[in-house]
Amino acid sequence: MSAPLAAAAALSPASDPRRAGRLAAAEAAGRLGRGRVRGLLLMASGDHGVELEEVAQGARAQIPDATLLVVGAESCLTAQGDTLGDDGVLALALATPIEARIAPSLGALSKILGEGAGPPRPAVLLSNLLDADALARVACAGAPLVGGTLESGTPLLLVEPGREPRRGEAALLRFGGGLRMATLSVEGVERLTPFLAVGSSNGMLIETLGERSALEALEAATEGFEAPSQVALLRRPGEAEPEAESRAGVPGGLLHRLVGLDPGRGAIWIDPPLPARAQIAFGRASASLARREGARRLQILLQEIGGGFPIAALPFECSARARHPSGRPSLEFGPLRERFPALPIAGLRTGAQLVASGARSEIVSQTSTLGLLYLPS
Repeated sequence: MSAPLAAAAALSPASDPRRAGRLAAAEAAGRLGRGRVRGLLLMASGDHGVELEEVAQGARAQIPDATLLVVGAESCLTAQGDTLGDDGVLALALATPIEARIAPSLGALSKILGEGAGPPRPAVLLSNLLDADALARVACAGAPLVGGTLESGTPLLLVEPGREPRRGEAALLRFGGGLRMATLSVEGVERLTPFLAVGSSNGMLIETLGERSALEALEAATEGFEAPSQVALLRRPGEAEPEAESRAGVPGGLLHRLVGLDPGRGAIWIDPPLPARAQIAFGRASASLARREGARRLQILLQEIGGGFPIAALPFECSARARHPSGRPSLEFGPLRERFPALPIAGLRTGAQLVASGARSEIVSQTSTLGLLYLPS
Protein backbone atom coordinates (compact mmCIF):
# COMPACT_ATOMS: atom_id res chain seq x y z
CA MET A 1 0.00 0.00 0.00
CA SER A 2 1.42 3.40 -0.95
CA ALA A 3 1.76 6.31 1.45
CA PRO A 4 -0.71 9.20 1.07
CA LEU A 5 0.34 12.07 -1.16
CA ALA A 6 2.29 14.54 1.00
CA ALA A 7 3.59 17.01 -1.62
CA ALA A 8 2.72 18.31 -5.07
CA ALA A 9 4.42 20.67 -7.53
CA ALA A 10 3.16 22.89 -10.35
CA LEU A 11 4.71 25.47 -12.68
CA SER A 12 2.93 28.52 -14.09
CA PRO A 13 4.54 30.45 -16.99
CA ALA A 14 2.01 33.31 -16.71
CA SER A 15 3.56 36.68 -17.61
CA ASP A 16 2.00 38.50 -14.64
CA PRO A 17 3.78 37.57 -11.35
CA ARG A 18 0.66 37.67 -9.18
CA ARG A 19 -1.27 35.51 -11.61
CA ALA A 20 1.68 33.11 -11.92
CA GLY A 21 1.82 32.75 -8.14
CA ARG A 22 -1.91 32.19 -7.93
CA LEU A 23 -2.04 29.60 -10.71
CA ALA A 24 1.01 27.64 -9.53
CA ALA A 25 -0.26 27.55 -5.93
CA ALA A 26 -3.78 26.61 -7.00
CA GLU A 27 -2.62 23.74 -9.20
CA ALA A 28 -0.18 22.32 -6.63
CA ALA A 29 -2.74 22.65 -3.83
CA GLY A 30 -5.45 21.13 -6.00
CA ARG A 31 -3.35 18.01 -6.52
CA LEU A 32 -2.60 17.72 -2.82
CA GLY A 33 -5.98 18.80 -1.44
CA ARG A 34 -6.29 22.48 -0.62
CA GLY A 35 -7.25 21.90 3.00
CA ARG A 36 -4.14 19.76 3.60
CA VAL A 37 -1.52 22.34 2.58
CA ARG A 38 0.73 23.33 5.51
CA GLY A 39 3.46 25.11 3.58
CA LEU A 40 4.42 26.40 0.14
CA LEU A 41 7.88 26.86 -1.35
CA LEU A 42 7.54 29.26 -4.30
CA MET A 43 10.43 29.69 -6.74
CA ALA A 44 10.11 32.64 -9.10
CA SER A 45 12.32 32.83 -12.18
CA GLY A 46 13.00 35.52 -14.76
CA ASP A 47 11.54 38.95 -14.02
CA HIS A 48 9.19 37.37 -11.47
CA GLY A 49 12.23 36.80 -9.26
CA VAL A 50 12.20 40.47 -8.19
CA GLU A 51 8.42 40.64 -7.71
CA LEU A 52 8.22 38.37 -4.68
CA GLU A 53 5.42 40.26 -2.92
CA GLU A 54 3.26 40.02 -6.05
CA VAL A 55 3.96 36.28 -6.32
CA ALA A 56 3.12 35.82 -2.62
CA GLN A 57 -0.14 37.77 -2.88
CA GLY A 58 -1.27 35.59 -5.74
CA ALA A 59 -0.46 32.41 -3.82
CA ARG A 60 -2.11 33.63 -0.60
CA ALA A 61 -5.33 34.30 -2.48
CA GLN A 62 -5.50 30.52 -2.92
CA ILE A 63 -3.83 29.30 0.30
CA PRO A 64 -4.35 31.94 3.01
CA ASP A 65 -3.42 29.84 6.06
CA ALA A 66 -0.11 28.25 5.01
CA THR A 67 3.47 29.38 5.54
CA LEU A 68 5.05 30.66 2.30
CA LEU A 69 8.73 30.98 1.48
CA VAL A 70 9.26 32.81 -1.83
CA VAL A 71 12.64 32.64 -3.59
CA GLY A 72 13.92 34.59 -6.59
CA ALA A 73 15.90 32.32 -8.91
CA GLU A 74 17.70 32.52 -12.23
CA SER A 75 16.04 29.30 -13.36
CA CYS A 76 13.72 26.71 -11.85
CA LEU A 77 14.13 22.95 -12.27
CA THR A 78 11.08 20.75 -12.82
CA ALA A 79 10.37 17.19 -13.88
CA GLN A 80 9.97 18.55 -17.43
CA GLY A 81 13.26 20.48 -17.49
CA ASP A 82 14.74 23.92 -16.85
CA THR A 83 12.87 27.24 -17.18
CA LEU A 84 16.16 28.72 -18.53
CA GLY A 85 15.49 32.17 -17.14
CA ASP A 86 11.96 32.50 -18.51
CA ASP A 87 9.32 34.17 -16.35
CA GLY A 88 7.54 31.62 -14.22
CA VAL A 89 6.62 30.45 -10.72
CA LEU A 90 7.22 26.92 -9.50
CA ALA A 91 5.21 25.93 -6.41
CA LEU A 92 5.91 23.01 -4.08
CA ALA A 93 2.98 22.40 -1.72
CA LEU A 94 3.54 20.31 1.42
CA ALA A 95 1.02 18.56 3.65
CA THR A 96 3.62 18.05 6.40
CA PRO A 97 4.59 20.73 8.95
CA ILE A 98 7.37 23.13 7.98
CA GLU A 99 9.37 25.66 9.98
CA ALA A 100 10.87 28.68 8.19
CA ARG A 101 13.34 31.26 9.47
CA ILE A 102 14.61 34.33 7.59
CA ALA A 103 17.31 36.92 8.38
CA PRO A 104 19.36 39.69 6.74
CA SER A 105 22.42 37.39 6.51
CA LEU A 106 23.56 33.84 7.21
CA GLY A 107 25.35 35.04 10.35
CA ALA A 108 22.19 36.69 11.62
CA LEU A 109 20.23 33.54 10.80
CA SER A 110 22.61 31.46 12.91
CA LYS A 111 21.95 33.76 15.89
CA ILE A 112 18.18 33.46 15.43
CA LEU A 113 18.40 29.68 15.36
CA GLY A 114 20.73 29.55 18.36
CA GLU A 115 22.85 26.65 19.50
CA GLY A 116 21.22 23.23 19.24
CA ALA A 117 17.80 24.56 18.27
CA GLY A 118 15.66 21.44 18.40
CA PRO A 119 16.29 17.96 16.99
CA PRO A 120 18.03 17.59 13.61
CA ARG A 121 15.54 17.79 10.73
CA PRO A 122 16.08 17.82 6.97
CA ALA A 123 16.24 21.35 5.61
CA VAL A 124 16.82 23.66 2.64
CA LEU A 125 19.21 26.57 3.18
CA LEU A 126 19.31 29.48 0.73
CA SER A 127 21.46 32.58 1.13
CA ASN A 128 23.01 35.39 -0.89
CA LEU A 129 26.37 34.48 0.66
CA LEU A 130 27.69 31.33 2.32
CA ASP A 131 30.69 31.08 4.61
CA ALA A 132 31.92 27.97 6.36
CA ASP A 133 31.81 29.34 9.92
CA ALA A 134 28.22 30.59 9.71
CA LEU A 135 27.19 27.41 7.87
CA ALA A 136 28.59 25.27 10.69
CA ARG A 137 26.49 27.21 13.20
CA VAL A 138 23.30 26.91 11.13
CA ALA A 139 23.59 23.23 10.21
CA CYS A 140 22.60 20.87 13.02
CA ALA A 141 25.04 17.96 13.22
CA GLY A 142 23.72 14.99 11.29
CA ALA A 143 20.80 16.88 9.71
CA PRO A 144 20.59 16.50 5.92
CA LEU A 145 20.88 19.90 4.22
CA VAL A 146 20.59 21.00 0.58
CA GLY A 147 20.50 24.42 -1.08
CA GLY A 148 23.06 27.02 -2.04
CA THR A 149 23.63 30.66 -2.91
CA LEU A 150 21.36 32.97 -4.85
CA GLU A 151 22.55 35.79 -7.07
CA SER A 152 23.93 38.70 -5.04
CA GLY A 153 21.09 40.95 -3.92
CA THR A 154 18.37 38.40 -4.67
CA PRO A 155 15.83 38.63 -1.85
CA LEU A 156 13.83 35.96 -0.11
CA LEU A 157 10.38 36.54 1.34
CA LEU A 158 8.73 34.74 4.25
CA VAL A 159 4.96 35.03 4.71
CA GLU A 160 3.41 33.46 7.81
CA PRO A 161 -0.25 33.53 8.89
CA GLY A 162 -0.97 36.49 11.15
CA ARG A 163 2.40 38.21 10.54
CA GLU A 164 3.68 40.85 8.16
CA PRO A 165 5.76 39.54 5.22
CA ARG A 166 9.50 39.68 5.93
CA ARG A 167 12.34 39.98 3.42
CA GLY A 168 15.84 38.66 4.02
CA GLU A 169 18.96 37.37 2.31
CA ALA A 170 19.21 34.04 4.16
CA ALA A 171 16.47 31.53 4.92
CA LEU A 172 16.20 28.03 6.35
CA LEU A 173 13.22 25.78 5.65
CA ARG A 174 12.94 22.73 7.91
CA PHE A 175 10.66 19.77 7.21
CA GLY A 176 8.69 18.06 9.99
CA GLY A 177 6.08 15.35 10.08
CA GLY A 178 8.64 12.56 10.32
CA LEU A 179 10.13 13.29 6.90
CA ARG A 180 13.69 12.20 6.24
CA MET A 181 16.00 13.28 3.41
CA ALA A 182 18.62 11.35 1.48
CA THR A 183 21.07 13.46 -0.54
CA LEU A 184 23.38 12.99 -3.48
CA SER A 185 25.80 15.17 -5.41
CA VAL A 186 27.32 14.87 -8.87
CA GLU A 187 30.48 16.60 -10.10
CA GLY A 188 31.11 15.05 -13.51
CA VAL A 189 34.87 15.60 -13.38
CA GLU A 190 37.70 13.40 -14.59
CA ARG A 191 40.55 13.88 -12.10
CA LEU A 192 43.88 14.45 -13.91
CA THR A 193 46.37 14.93 -11.07
CA PRO A 194 46.97 13.63 -7.54
CA PHE A 195 45.70 15.78 -4.69
CA LEU A 196 48.30 18.48 -3.96
CA ALA A 197 48.85 20.29 -0.68
CA VAL A 198 47.91 23.97 -0.87
CA GLY A 199 50.85 26.05 0.32
CA SER A 200 50.47 29.81 0.35
CA SER A 201 46.79 30.76 0.20
CA ASN A 202 44.33 33.29 1.59
CA GLY A 203 41.30 31.13 0.87
CA MET A 204 40.57 32.29 -2.67
CA LEU A 205 44.07 33.20 -3.93
CA ILE A 206 46.34 30.13 -4.19
CA GLU A 207 50.03 30.81 -4.77
CA THR A 208 51.65 27.38 -4.39
CA LEU A 209 50.57 23.79 -4.91
CA GLY A 210 53.02 21.12 -3.84
CA GLU A 211 56.48 22.17 -5.02
CA ARG A 212 55.31 24.49 -7.81
CA SER A 213 53.54 27.75 -8.23
CA ALA A 214 49.80 27.27 -8.59
CA LEU A 215 49.84 28.71 -12.10
CA GLU A 216 52.58 26.31 -13.23
CA ALA A 217 50.66 23.38 -11.78
CA LEU A 218 47.51 24.51 -13.59
CA GLU A 219 49.29 24.92 -16.96
CA ALA A 220 50.94 21.50 -16.69
CA ALA A 221 47.67 19.77 -15.80
CA THR A 222 45.51 21.44 -18.45
CA GLU A 223 47.79 21.51 -21.49
CA GLY A 224 45.66 20.92 -24.56
CA PHE A 225 42.37 22.03 -23.01
CA GLU A 226 40.13 23.71 -25.58
CA ALA A 227 38.42 26.13 -23.17
CA PRO A 228 38.87 27.43 -19.62
CA SER A 229 35.38 26.15 -18.79
CA GLN A 230 36.77 22.60 -18.94
CA VAL A 231 39.04 23.25 -15.94
CA ALA A 232 37.79 21.86 -12.62
CA LEU A 233 39.36 21.97 -9.18
CA LEU A 234 38.58 19.15 -6.78
CA ARG A 235 39.16 19.48 -3.04
CA ARG A 236 39.76 16.31 -1.08
CA PRO A 237 36.75 15.61 1.15
CA GLY A 238 37.18 15.75 4.89
CA GLU A 239 36.90 11.99 5.32
CA ALA A 240 39.06 9.12 4.20
CA GLU A 241 38.95 7.58 0.76
CA PRO A 242 37.69 5.33 -0.75
CA GLU A 243 34.53 5.31 1.37
CA ALA A 244 33.77 8.87 0.27
CA GLU A 245 33.39 7.74 -3.34
CA SER A 246 31.04 4.85 -2.60
CA ARG A 247 28.11 6.75 -1.11
CA ALA A 248 25.56 8.85 -2.95
CA GLY A 249 25.76 11.75 -0.52
CA VAL A 250 29.54 12.28 -0.54
CA PRO A 251 31.40 13.14 -3.75
CA GLY A 252 34.90 11.87 -4.46
CA GLY A 253 35.99 15.49 -4.57
CA LEU A 254 34.42 18.81 -3.62
CA LEU A 255 34.32 21.14 -6.60
CA HIS A 256 35.63 24.70 -6.67
CA ARG A 257 35.58 27.07 -9.64
CA LEU A 258 38.58 28.73 -11.29
CA VAL A 259 37.71 32.44 -11.46
CA GLY A 260 41.01 34.17 -12.37
CA LEU A 261 44.77 34.09 -12.88
CA ASP A 262 47.51 36.26 -11.35
CA PRO A 263 50.62 35.79 -13.56
CA GLY A 264 52.63 38.27 -11.49
CA ARG A 265 52.37 36.03 -8.44
CA GLY A 266 52.10 32.76 -10.31
CA ALA A 267 48.77 32.34 -8.56
CA ILE A 268 45.18 31.34 -9.31
CA TRP A 269 41.89 32.61 -7.91
CA ILE A 270 39.15 30.13 -7.00
CA ASP A 271 35.65 30.20 -5.51
CA PRO A 272 34.34 29.21 -2.96
CA PRO A 273 37.30 29.90 -0.61
CA LEU A 274 39.36 26.97 0.64
CA PRO A 275 39.53 25.95 4.30
CA ALA A 276 42.89 25.65 6.05
CA ARG A 277 45.18 22.71 5.17
CA ALA A 278 43.25 21.89 2.01
CA GLN A 279 44.40 19.58 -0.77
CA ILE A 280 43.23 20.04 -4.35
CA ALA A 281 43.56 18.29 -7.69
CA PHE A 282 42.95 19.47 -11.25
CA GLY A 283 40.37 17.83 -13.45
CA ARG A 284 38.40 18.08 -16.68
CA ALA A 285 34.64 18.73 -16.61
CA SER A 286 32.60 16.22 -18.62
CA ALA A 287 28.85 16.47 -19.22
CA SER A 288 28.60 12.83 -20.30
CA LEU A 289 30.48 11.68 -17.20
CA ALA A 290 28.18 13.81 -15.05
CA ARG A 291 25.10 12.09 -16.46
CA ARG A 292 26.62 8.63 -15.94
CA GLU A 293 27.61 9.53 -12.38
CA GLY A 294 24.16 10.95 -11.75
CA ALA A 295 22.43 7.74 -12.87
CA ARG A 296 24.75 5.59 -10.72
CA ARG A 297 24.43 7.73 -7.60
CA LEU A 298 20.68 7.94 -8.00
CA GLN A 299 20.50 4.16 -7.86
CA ILE A 300 22.63 4.20 -4.70
CA LEU A 301 20.35 6.82 -3.16
CA LEU A 302 17.24 4.72 -3.87
CA GLN A 303 18.93 1.77 -2.17
CA GLU A 304 19.74 3.98 0.85
CA ILE A 305 16.09 4.80 1.55
CA GLY A 306 15.19 1.09 1.57
CA GLY A 307 11.44 0.69 1.65
CA GLY A 308 10.87 4.40 2.32
CA PHE A 309 8.27 6.24 0.24
CA PRO A 310 9.62 9.31 -1.65
CA ILE A 311 7.61 12.49 -1.10
CA ALA A 312 9.46 15.09 -3.23
CA ALA A 313 12.79 15.59 -5.00
CA LEU A 314 14.63 18.90 -4.52
CA PRO A 315 17.38 19.41 -7.15
CA PHE A 316 19.93 22.25 -7.06
CA GLU A 317 22.11 22.76 -10.15
CA CYS A 318 25.03 25.11 -10.69
CA SER A 319 24.04 28.30 -12.55
CA ALA A 320 27.32 28.24 -14.51
CA ARG A 321 26.38 24.92 -16.10
CA ALA A 322 23.30 26.49 -17.66
CA ARG A 323 25.56 28.84 -19.62
CA HIS A 324 27.85 26.05 -20.85
CA PRO A 325 27.10 24.58 -24.32
CA SER A 326 26.68 21.14 -22.72
CA GLY A 327 24.99 22.54 -19.63
CA ARG A 328 21.71 20.65 -19.46
CA PRO A 329 21.00 19.33 -15.94
CA SER A 330 23.39 16.52 -15.00
CA LEU A 331 20.76 14.63 -13.05
CA GLU A 332 18.40 12.74 -15.30
CA PHE A 333 15.14 12.11 -13.46
CA GLY A 334 14.09 9.14 -15.60
CA PRO A 335 14.90 6.44 -13.00
CA LEU A 336 12.96 8.35 -10.34
CA ARG A 337 9.98 9.00 -12.62
CA GLU A 338 9.88 5.37 -13.76
CA ARG A 339 9.61 4.07 -10.20
CA PHE A 340 7.56 6.98 -8.83
CA PRO A 341 5.61 8.58 -11.70
CA ALA A 342 3.79 11.11 -9.49
CA LEU A 343 6.89 12.25 -7.57
CA PRO A 344 7.02 16.09 -7.42
CA ILE A 345 10.36 17.53 -8.58
CA ALA A 346 11.02 21.17 -7.72
CA GLY A 347 14.36 22.97 -7.46
CA LEU A 348 16.47 25.78 -8.81
CA ARG A 349 19.88 26.84 -10.07
CA THR A 350 22.27 28.29 -7.49
CA GLY A 351 25.73 29.86 -7.57
CA ALA A 352 27.37 27.69 -4.93
CA GLN A 353 25.87 24.43 -3.69
CA LEU A 354 25.74 22.56 -0.38
CA VAL A 355 26.86 18.93 -0.24
CA ALA A 356 27.16 16.43 2.59
CA SER A 357 30.66 15.33 3.61
CA GLY A 358 30.45 13.02 6.57
CA ALA A 359 28.53 14.81 9.34
CA ARG A 360 29.29 18.24 7.84
CA SER A 361 27.86 20.33 5.04
CA GLU A 362 30.40 21.74 2.58
CA ILE A 363 30.21 24.69 0.17
CA VAL A 364 31.13 23.79 -3.42
CA SER A 365 30.63 25.00 -6.98
CA GLN A 366 29.74 23.48 -10.38
CA THR A 367 27.94 20.59 -8.71
CA SER A 368 24.50 19.03 -9.12
CA THR A 369 22.79 18.10 -5.87
CA LEU A 370 19.51 16.48 -4.92
CA GLY A 371 17.57 16.08 -1.68
CA LEU A 372 15.01 13.28 -1.73
CA LEU A 373 12.37 13.77 0.95
CA TYR A 374 10.79 10.49 2.03
CA LEU A 375 8.71 8.82 4.70
CA PRO A 376 10.48 5.85 6.31
CA SER A 377 8.84 2.44 6.00
